[in-house]
Amino acid sequence: MAYLSFMDNPAHVPQAVGQQFALNARLFRDCLEGVTDEQARQKPVQHLNTLLWLAGHLTTVRSFVLVKLGQEPLMEPWLLVFNRGSSGEPDENWPKLQQVLTAFDLSQTRLDEAFSNPELDWNGAPPWELPAPLPHTLLGFATFMAQHEMYHLGQMSTARQAVGLGGLKLRTDPKASGKPAH
Repeated sequence: MAYLSFMDNPAHVPQAVGQQFALNARLFRDCLEGVTDEQARQKPVQHLNTLLWLAGHLTTVRSFVLVKLGQEPLMEPWLLVFNRGSSGEPDENWPKLQQVLTAFDLSQTRLDEAFSNPELDWNGAPPWELPAPLPHTLLGFATFMAQHEMYHLGQMSTARQAVGLGGLKLRTDPKASGKPAH
């Protein structure tokens, strides 16, 4: 996705929100770089979810966002275990971290497609009442959901440090995809 200056053209605002999701995907990958399955399941501190729960939750929420933006949802059988209000206690039935990463990468590909769709009515009604002082439009919904990701990315950065890994290392290359080199 090319980076845009949206100040000159309000029609570029949805693409700017799409760019935020793309940046979040890079930060998501950075937060999980070098994390083992054991560390991902480790409860970092009281009142903070595991890295795996946070990663699974963001992936689950992205599936919801995809549907609202006219894309196919993710079809992972484990998505519901990471819904809001679900237990953040590690469970042996949770997926491996790599499964979550693969689904998250697919969600980013589909989000890129959604934000490139000229047919979406960004000024149309949102899928539900927004719990934030944003315009009640599909664009307001997408903006809120990008902010929701940023909130949890902050938690992931803290959890990363709490399980003994270094702090988040931000890459400065805006073209970096955040996807692993296999």
